[in-house]
Amino acid sequence: MRTILRIWDRLEEMTAVLLFAAMIFFGTCQVLFRFVVNLSLDWTEELTRFAFIFLVYISASLCAAKNRHVRVEIIDLLLPKGVLSWLHRATLLVWAAFAFIIAYSGWENAVNALEIGETSAVLELPMGWILMIIPVGLFLMGARLLVRIAESLCPRTRANGDKEEEPVNG
Repeated sequence: MRTILRIWDRLEEMTAVLLFAAMIFFGTCQVLFRFVVNLSLDWTEELTRFAFIFLVYISASLCAAKNRHVRVEIIDLLLPKGVLSWLHRATLLVWAAFAFIIAYSGWENAVNALEIGETSAVLELPMGWILMIIPVGLFLMGARLLVRIAESLCPRTRANGDKEEEPVNG
């Protein structure tokens, strides 16, 4: 199980890095062509936007796995640790349920876009495949949250063998 979770981590991390690099590359191409060559490349803007959307959903799953999402921590100071650990599990469960519900809705929207043949404005890519990142990203996030619940109940199943990371203060 640990090996699978490590591979999953690495795939998401590499995907995020590649998407970010693609955004930088296409954005730089757009600026260079517009101001140096005096030629506008319409497709770079659309591709950069799609890369950004993909990056957001992949990174959301990665942040869920590493407990790096923004959260309100005032309750952590008020409740005893025993109650707090169960409240965190309940919160993760509700969050996972929400992610799966939205993933299902996103799946329906993507399939609908494929059925009607909707395409993007410039590249004319099937929008159903672009919209598919929503159910994929949210399904991955929901699965990550369920893994975190399992890890909190059975600490031996931790993917990295480390202690539970503290939530980020901010």
